[in-house]
Amino acid sequence: MRPSFAWLAPGLAALALLAACKGEGPKKTAGELDGGPPPHPPVYRPLETRPVVDRLEVQMAWNADDGLLYGRLRFDAPRGTRDRFWRFEDGAWRLRGTPRRESFEEGEVLAAEQSLAIAWNNPAVANDLPNFGLLGCMLACHDGATFQPDWSEDGLDLETEAATMRLPDTAFYSGSGLDLWQWGAQTSGHGYWLDQVLDTTLPQDGDARRPDPAGTTPWTENPLVDGHPAFVYDPATTAGGRFAVPSAELADSPDFLLEDASAPAGIDGLVTPKSLAWDEAALQGYVPREGDTVPATLLRAPDGSNDDVLAVLSPDAGGTSLELSRWEDGVWTVVFTRALSTGSIFDHAFAEGDQVDVGFALHTGESIGRDHYVSLPLTVWIEEAGNPNGGIGSDYTVTRITGAGLVPDFDDTSTFPILQVDLFLPGVVSWEFLTDTRDADFLFGQRHGGADSLVSALNGPAFTGCEVCHVVREDDPDAGVVIGGPLELRTPRRGGLFEATPLSFEANVQPVLETRCGSCHAPGGVAQSLPFSGVPDTQVYENLVATGHVDWRRPPLSNLLQIPAADLDGNHPATGPLAGFDGSQDLRRILYWLLYDAPEN
Repeated sequence: MRPSFAWLAPGLAALALLAACKGEGPKKTAGELDGGPPPHPPVYRPLETRPVVDRLEVQMAWNADDGLLYGRLRFDAPRGTRDRFWRFEDGAWRLRGTPRRESFEEGEVLAAEQSLAIAWNNPAVANDLPNFGLLGCMLACHDGATFQPDWSEDGLDLETEAATMRLPDTAFYSGSGLDLWQWGAQTSGHGYWLDQVLDTTLPQDGDARRPDPAGTTPWTENPLVDGHPAFVYDPATTAGGRFAVPSAELADSPDFLLEDASAPAGIDGLVTPKSLAWDEAALQGYVPREGDTVPATLLRAPDGSNDDVLAVLSPDAGGTSLELSRWEDGVWTVVFTRALSTGSIFDHAFAEGDQVDVGFALHTGESIGRDHYVSLPLTVWIEEAGNPNGGIGSDYTVTRITGAGLVPDFDDTSTFPILQVDLFLPGVVSWEFLTDTRDADFLFGQRHGGADSLVSALNGPAFTGCEVCHVVREDDPDAGVVIGGPLELRTPRRGGLFEATPLSFEANVQPVLETRCGSCHAPGGVAQSLPFSGVPDTQVYENLVATGHVDWRRPPLSNLLQIPAADLDGNHPATGPLAGFDGSQDLRRILYWLLYDAPEN
């Protein structure tokens, strides 16, 4: 299971309990419970190591005789084929490999596969997603989604913390859906994309994104059973003839896939290490050694409506090395083949002459969840014979070819032109922020200037899309006339999952301290030993940290919140300037600042 913010729940529950029990006697602070707060965790700043914008090269074609859609996408990135894995450490198997946000634990290992997603919306079908062609993937990203804070007026909504993508919860979108394909450098290594649907009528654990319900998916977990992985490598199928890969060799080992031997992919041209049940491996003499690693993902042949999207350019699930998705010299070449119409109700059926909305997302650099590059929505035209003007208004033409079994040669860029798709890091932009449905200006000193233009999309046709106000790159030739400015400059203001947060001590905390606490916490006041006003802001910050009032590990339990909210020391009754503090927006302003590493800015 992917990491989530579920760890916040105990802290918030404890905070609520402390407030409810006010007046029942002295209580221990977080520092007294744990011997003092740990030091400030390291803060990762990816804007210093990767650009805000990136570029994806896209080519597509379709064969009118076979009824197949083909595509090739290329992007610069590290190989990134290692995802989560089991490692034998100190006599026990431990799950290793997490994205950067979770990598601060001592001994953790960074590992998250490169991945690419395509969201299709076909206006020609009944269950299309209205306005996707104008607003794109931002329709589906909400406060509270995976690795995105819930910046709402009601505070943290823990029930949505594990959600990844959700549609606006209105009747207008009921029953709408997106066809969503996801490729992963490891999880698609045996030749399949994950075929998903994003639909409000098919919730899964509160999440509208889920695999197509019919059949089995291309991969599953390799679980820990009785303290060991259920499967290891079959040594007869690995390059080194071994049951596991030593961690020292993991980065260079060709054995990074593990395919279910009982359900092999069956795609010609792919040779993939197969699984061996633990008990059988033990019978063959396998005894784990320190540092042994085994993938935590078990690849398998999908079926039902889940085997429709191949990571191979092939009309018959066969292929040569030149037709497979592959990495070479710092560039990923990702390909797909899919029937225009699969016959599944969970897949969009494309047809000659259609103009189809599409959006792209790219995860690079050990990141998952919300921290990915995303495109603005684009329109592609499925080229129609005898109708040269049918693609007017489209961004790209999906070239029509004929000939049974003919596969497009995408190296021929004159026949199959390259579409350069600009991608940007969206930070923590969400539907709530875009439509200003909660008080962003109060909490963060920000609001979306185009909110009024987008609100109509909630209940009817939208007349304004993102590109009316924005371009992606600062050097875009149209940037001078676009009123909203380039997203390359705008989105960092909203912060990111690992970037500096737009929250600040100066904007979120200091005004509350001065208004609520300044009468006592000031030179000459009864609490002048810890002054919050009448001294430089830097001194206030340093005093709070030095006296242990910020708990880095459990921010909601920080004394900075607990003492005034629950009167832990008997000196902070809920009267006077503290009246109404518990549960107030002032409390939430400080809480959000604490949740995002309490920055000194």
